[in-house]
Amino acid sequence: MILTTPRLVEQAATDPAAFAELYQACFPAVFQYIQFRCDSEASVQDLTAQVFEKVLQRLPDFHSNGAPFEAWLFAIARNTVTDWQRRQRLRRGLPWEVLSTIHSADPAPEEAALQVEERRQLVAALAQLSGRERDLLGLRFASGLKNCEIARVVGLDENHVAVLIYRALRKLRGLLRAIAEVQDER
Repeated sequence: MILTTPRLVEQAATDPAAFAELYQACFPAVFQYIQFRCDSEASVQDLTAQVFEKVLQRLPDFHSNGAPFEAWLFAIARNTVTDWQRRQRLRRGLPWEVLSTIHSADPAPEEAALQVEERRQLVAALAQLSGRERDLLGLRFASGLKNCEIARVVGLDENHVAVLIYRALRKLRGLLRAIAEVQDER
């Protein structure tokens, strides 16, 4: 969840110190969202920089019109990643390299081996979801946005977003079960 205020957003349009504060508040969620959708750490860093460059350029023209700044920010992030994916012709999958960088405190060796296998299964299952499903799950879980915020980003009704996320999670659960069953048979 990003904590910004309309006043900070307004000040950031003309004050570099305010923009730095806005950047610090927004960077983690934007970075995690892009990390969820991208194939390499270098690309994640480049795309995150592009997003904030666009924000810096366009912030003086930003008018909320009832929508929060975060919806505008994630629309820019989403469009930046989508454009990059089109250029790269990368439509499927969440690469191992990205998920392998997301970890908790140092686990015991047997836990680490289990986590590696779980990540591999998650990557395989996510690769079978549609781009839209991965996008919605990324906004919800990697960036921590609420359904109402996601609705503003993607231009859908909040209830529709909730249903789509529910269906994507149900599909992901089924894919993970199927992958686990195949593993158990080996």
